[in-house]
Amino acid sequence: MSPIGVDRMGSVADQQADESILRLENLDTNLALPDGVVGETRNAVARDRSNSYLPFFGNDDLRSRIGEHCNRRSGLDRDWERSVILSAGGLSGILNVLLALLDEGDEVVVQDPIYIGLLNRIKLAGGVPVFTSFMVTETGFNLDRSSLKQCITPRTKAFLMMSPVMPSGAVMTRMDWEAACAACIEADAWMIYNSAMETYRFDGAEYYHPAMFPGMDERTITVGSFSKEFRMIGWRIGWIDAPESLANSIALVSISNVVCNVGFSQAGCLAALQEEPGVMAGLVAEMEARRDLLCSELSGFGAIKPGGGWSMLVDTSSYAESATLLSEQLLNRSRIAATPMAGWGRDTTDRYLRLVFSNESQRRLTGIRERFERAI
Repeated sequence: MSPIGVDRMGSVADQQADESILRLENLDTNLALPDGVVGETRNAVARDRSNSYLPFFGNDDLRSRIGEHCNRRSGLDRDWERSVILSAGGLSGILNVLLALLDEGDEVVVQDPIYIGLLNRIKLAGGVPVFTSFMVTETGFNLDRSSLKQCITPRTKAFLMMSPVMPSGAVMTRMDWEAACAACIEADAWMIYNSAMETYRFDGAEYYHPAMFPGMDERTITVGSFSKEFRMIGWRIGWIDAPESLANSIALVSISNVVCNVGFSQAGCLAALQEEPGVMAGLVAEMEARRDLLCSELSGFGAIKPGGGWSMLVDTSSYAESATLLSEQLLNRSRIAATPMAGWGRDTTDRYLRLVFSNESQRRLTGIRERFERAI
């Protein structure tokens, strides 16, 4: 297992207790919670139903609504009773899927760079991450589609992919997904689709779900979460939507791993699923505006434009010894907490510094260029 780095930067910033510090190190958010979430959660705390191990796989009312949500996004017509399992957040769901799928030494194709917590979970399940290639262009990180087939070996068991990608914000195009799905079918592998960031797409980017593509419906496993789209980080509820042929195995892993999910959190999550679509459109517009502000202010500092998500990467190789050293200078000299990307992919990741823009307002982000100049 490799250290994530986020916790260290967050701890150092917390110890300084300085409100002037820009908190760009962690995927927290200052976006408003969906209406009704807090009230429903508070009410559920007093209900006996919320204080039980049962049902192991989540309350039926929430599972059925999640099933509708997943079918609407994927275009599938799965029966929630046979496909949907709740998890203790999206990452717990991904671990449960990996534990159900992998044998020791099986390979999982991932995007690069990628959240190090996903790499750790692959390793924890006995798997080996294999990295696709992404190219940096004027439009940001773009998948090198020719690298997908090069990732396939006799040990390829799964592709673990998301769009937008954490931490780069790369958004997969139709051609990207077509190539990824073709490689997945050629390898006779599973597609684990991490849907955590799927609504945060900028510049009018189209939405694609891997299950939409020919031959993918029975090999696609969707893992989702209330943490990002619904801004409910502390509720720790996610879900797995799997083909019936695999769902029972994942359910057995879930019982053996986390046993059950937080009872009172589920009531709040059910309320969140009733949020009007227009609310999300406004939140995406706000995130896009923050992205635009950072790209403008950090022009010339290696800012790589993300196509979506909550964060962006800065290539520090032209003016810093390493992103790790720069992160220390930014905090000590300029009151910016940001996480270096050492270990978040292949060897080149220590050139990148991640800036999370989901937890600071445009007003607070304005002037970040001067802070960078002061740090270096």
